[in-house]
Amino acid sequence: ALTLGYKDALDPETKEVYSSCGAMHVLAVSGLHVGIIYLAINFLIGFLKRLKTGRYLFIIITITILWFYALLTGLSPSVLRSALMFSVLITGENLRRPVNIYNSLAVSAFILLFFNPNLIFETGFQLSYSAVAGIVFFQPKINNLFNPGNFVLKYSWSLFSVSLAAQLSTFPLTIYYFHQFPFYFWLSNFIVIPGAFLLIFLSIAIITTSPLPIISSLFANAISFILDSVYFFLERIKELPLAVIQYIHIDKIQFILLYSIIGFLVLFISKKKVKYLHMIIGSIIMVLSINIVHKYNCIRQNKIIIYNTGNTQFLHLIDARKNYIIYNDESQLENYDFKIAENTITLNHLGKPMLLKTDSIYSDNILYLNKPFLSFKNKNICFCVEETKIPDIEFDIVYSNRIFSQPEKLRSENIVTSGTYWKKESPQNVFCIKEKGAFVLNF
Repeated sequence: ALTLGYKDALDPETKEVYSSCGAMHVLAVSGLHVGIIYLAINFLIGFLKRLKTGRYLFIIITITILWFYALLTGLSPSVLRSALMFSVLITGENLRRPVNIYNSLAVSAFILLFFNPNLIFETGFQLSYSAVAGIVFFQPKINNLFNPGNFVLKYSWSLFSVSLAAQLSTFPLTIYYFHQFPFYFWLSNFIVIPGAFLLIFLSIAIITTSPLPIISSLFANAISFILDSVYFFLERIKELPLAVIQYIHIDKIQFILLYSIIGFLVLFISKKKVKYLHMIIGSIIMVLSINIVHKYNCIRQNKIIIYNTGNTQFLHLIDARKNYIIYNDESQLENYDFKIAENTITLNHLGKPMLLKTDSIYSDNILYLNKPFLSFKNKNICFCVEETKIPDIEFDIVYSNRIFSQPEKLRSENIVTSGTYWKKESPQNVFCIKEKGAFVLNF
C-alpha cells in the first residue's frame, strides 16, 4: 500500500487507524511518493546534470522512470498529476528555463481533463489539486512565521507548515465527503512522512537485492520493524481525546462558503485589503447561521427508520439528537448496515447512538424494548415471527421478515415486511422494503 498503492490486503482496523489520524494520504500513492522516487533517482544519477549533455540524459531517464512508476501504481489521478508536474519541472530546471508552479499545476490538470473530463468529479483528483495548491501558496507564508536556528526544530516546523497548508486547503472536501476531521493530522505526519521515506527507499532496496536473499531479508526485517513502529504510534494518537471529530455534516451551500473563505483569505494575504477580511467574517457568519438552522430543525425531529437489510432486523429510532439503533446480529455493526445508519447520523446531526439488540430488555423515559414489543415515544412496534402470534391489539407498525397472508386482518396502519409480496400490487397498508427501500415514519 505504501509503495504501490495496493490497499486490498489491508484489514479494516489498519485503514481506520490511518484514517482517524489523518494519515490515509500515505496509503494513497500521490505526489509524496513520486517526490521520494525523484529524490532516489536524483541521488543515484544526479551527477549527470553536471555533464554538458548529461542533463538531457538525466531528463529522459528520470521522466521514463517516473512514468513507469505511475503506470505500475495504476495511473491514479494524484500520480498522474504528480508525474506530469515533475516532468514539466524537471525539463524546465535542466534546460535552465524557470518554471511557474501554478502554470505546471494548471497544465497538468488541463491535460488530464482533456483526455478524461470525468476526473474532475473524482474525490482523489479534487483532494490532490487542492492540497498542492494549498501547499504552494500557504506553506511559504506559514513557514516564514517562525525561523528556528536549530536544524531539528527547523525541519519539524517545515513539516508542520506543509501539513497545515495542505489541511487548510482540503478540509472542506474532507468534511463534505468523509464527514470527519482528524484533529491530530499534524502530529501523525511527523511519524508517517519520515516513515514513508524510509519504507519506499527500503522497498526499492528489497527489489534491487532480491537475487541476494540474505541481504533482501535484512531490508524486509527493517521494513517490518518500521511498519510496526509507525502503526504503534498512530494507535496511541488515535487514543488521544478528540483524535477524530466524526459525524460532521455540511450542505453544498456551506461547502461553497468554506471555499469562499479560503479564496478571500488568499486575496487578503495577497492584496492586504480590509474588504477581504470583511468578506471572510461575513462568510463565516453565513456558515454558522446555516448550521444553527440545521440544528434547530434537528431538535424537532422524531423518526422511526427500518432499513432494507435483507432478513435481519435493523431499526433506527430518532428523538431530536438522541437516537437508538436496534439490531439483530453483531455482524451488522461491522458491515454496510451500520454505514447506512452512520450516514443518517451525520445528515441529521445526531449524537452517538445507543446500540441495543432486538432480544435485549431496555427501558427509559422514551423507549421500552422487550421483544416482540417495542414502544418509542408512544409509537408501538411489534416484531412478528408468525402472523398467528400477533396479539389482537393495535400497533403503529407490525414488522416481519415474512409475508402476511391476510394483512387486512392485522390492526396496524403500517405493516412492514422484508419479504417480497406475491401479488402485483401489495395492499395499501403493506410496505415491502425490498421493493421500496427503507421505511421512514416521521411523527
